[in-house]
Amino acid sequence: MATLTDLSQWLEKLPVELQPNGSDLWRVAANQVQRIKDRTGQGIAVDGTSFSPYAKRTRKEPPVNLFETGAMLGSMTVEANDNEAHIFFADPLQAAKAGYSNDGTPKIPQRHFFGVSLQDRDAIESEIRELVFQRVNG
Repeated sequence: MATLTDLSQWLEKLPVELQPNGSDLWRVAANQVQRIKDRTGQGIAVDGTSFSPYAKRTRKEPPVNLFETGAMLGSMTVEANDNEAHIFFADPLQAAKAGYSNDGTPKIPQRHFFGVSLQDRDAIESEIRELVFQRVNG
């Protein structure tokens, strides 16, 4: 049976326990990387629309899913600390390719794949709540 002292100690730790920690943020960001890869693999942009088709001159076959070699999406990396998480492309060449694809250029149509959709936000919030709940309730 819990004593008053145990409860007092638990309550003192509670504000800290209610905040996501670096491990939580890393896990949620890693899950977001997977959501980005899954959505992109289906040829779907962050806003839920289909990617623009390849130009005929490229002779690339549909579907447009940005997975030609896998190097670009495979370069997505997560770093996190107790305050924030970052998703980025570790390889500078792949980061440049991602920028061209995501933002578009005069010769490459925009295929906005790198971002957080409304559904992603809901999933992130739910994941953080679950991780904090598990930590608080052991």
